Amino acid sequence: MRADLCIDVPDVIESIFIELNTDNTIVGCVYRPPGADVATFTAYVDTILSKINKERKKCYIAGDYNIDLLKYDTHVPTSDYINCIFSHHFYPTVNRPTRITATSATLIDNIITNVCDTQFTPSILYAEISDHLPIIIQTDSRLKQKNFDKFQYRRFFTETAKNEFTKSLQCVNWDHIIADSADTGYAKFHEVFCEMYEANFPLKKVNVTRKNTPRKPWMTTGLVRSCIKKKNCISVKSEILLRKMLQHIKISETD
Repeated sequence: MRADLCIDVPDVIESIFIELNTDNTIVGCVYRPPGADVATFTAYVDTILSKINKERKKCYIAGDYNIDLLKYDTHVPTSDYINCIFSHHFYPTVNRPTRITATSATLIDNIITNVCDTQFTPSILYAEISDHLPIIIQTDSRLKQKNFDKFQYRRFFTETAKNEFTKSLQCVNWDHIIADSADTGYAKFHEVFCEMYEANFPLKKVNVTRKNTPRKPWMTTGLVRSCIKKKNCISVKSEILLRKMLQHIKISETD
């Protein structure tokens, strides 16, 4: 999270930003409420883009700006907004209307970027989920592979540990906690609970480089075995099919 770029000014601008540590790329989302003063909004955008440029990092900012870029030549605040993003070497990637009604077609959603050395394809999706059409951008950028640690720390929630944890909680005398005020009582309860939790479910160092180790936290050992079994079954079926094909070829050559 890039808290220094996140802004929340009621009725003016809302923004949230993250940074991809593997590629030093900043990705953000900006919203300008309808009716918000464009000049004030542009001033906040100017501040955000200035900070990003000082770091010389790639950046993509998607958002519902509610500023119709198709009126850049007739609406001065819109023209000033475009000049602002251009001055920071950012430019909009979407150039078609993103909100279409029976009486209007406006370009108020966009993805602006300062990336110039990458091939990308902006797209507008047709969907009836919202009165705004979703927009996306596809790039040929590839994130660098992150080197993960060979060891991780995990908790093991075995049935034995769960039973011991339950017994530990049942043996605690909670009278002194109930007698206190709500805030003080909760603080003491939380302290006792966490101590017992750590005692019964301690973090243990696990080697994650061994063969068939689950790659995701939700990939249990049972699921891994099932995947291996499925893979072996497919291999056997493929081998049988290959033999039948070879046998068919031999018969055809004989005929």
